[in-house]
Amino acid sequence: MKPDFCQKFDFCPLFSGSGGNCVYLATGNSAVLIDAGLPGTKIEEALKGIGISPSSINGIFITHEHSDHIKGAGILCRRHGIPLFATAGTWEDMDARSALGRVSGEQRFIVPENRPFEFRDLTVVPFTIPHDAANPVGYSFIAGGRKATVATDIGHISETVREHIAGSEVLLIEANHDEQMLLEGTYPAYLKRRITGQTGHLSNVSCGEALAELSSSGIRHVFLGHLSEANNIPSLAYHTVEKILIRDGTSAAISLHVANRYSPSAFLRLGTP
Repeated sequence: MKPDFCQKFDFCPLFSGSGGNCVYLATGNSAVLIDAGLPGTKIEEALKGIGISPSSINGIFITHEHSDHIKGAGILCRRHGIPLFATAGTWEDMDARSALGRVSGEQRFIVPENRPFEFRDLTVVPFTIPHDAANPVGYSFIAGGRKATVATDIGHISETVREHIAGSEVLLIEANHDEQMLLEGTYPAYLKRRITGQTGHLSNVSCGEALAELSSSGIRHVFLGHLSEANNIPSLAYHTVEKILIRDGTSAAISLHVANRYSPSAFLRLGTP
């Protein structure tokens, strides 16, 4: 059966960076956030700024327990009665640190690793990511023949990450740092090793190489996200990735954006309402 591509499919990174991360995604019958790493009031303001009522959010999907991904999750759940989804290991860590405050049992849902599940009109596909957290995942969301994927905080492009990025019409992927800026910067040696390690963060060049390799899989709209404020510049990330895509003859296939650190990025609407 031919997929129905007429369904509403909205995607907007609200914030993306080491200071906090939150992505809005909506379809005909779902409105969700991926991560909630800023104060709840900031996320509410950002949603209202793009014309979305915070009370319309049906679920929050957490990638991992680091504060720049969960800071506002607890308050949003309590204030608006929103279900919260995270892996068992992520829940265990958040609970051990009381990171979210009180979250009622009715709002707590465990995400199965590497196994799709249904949520309203979405197929949610969590997948393991290589990052130094308790039980981290990225997410693909599929509805109406369309697929959007969020893959940040990834030390390298593993086979699992590559498999789930492929075919994503919309993709938020990490372009965390410029390798030279990080090398010459003021970060202590241990932190530089962490960032460049296999479970750290993805560089601009590694991001560009992955996109060039997978561009023929159907990737169309790409947001470069989780840029380091100290070791990257939005224009540098954009042009580094663009140069690799041009070199490999794949630039025409991809619409490239940089996700803003502190404000909503381009609001992408595919299909019809």
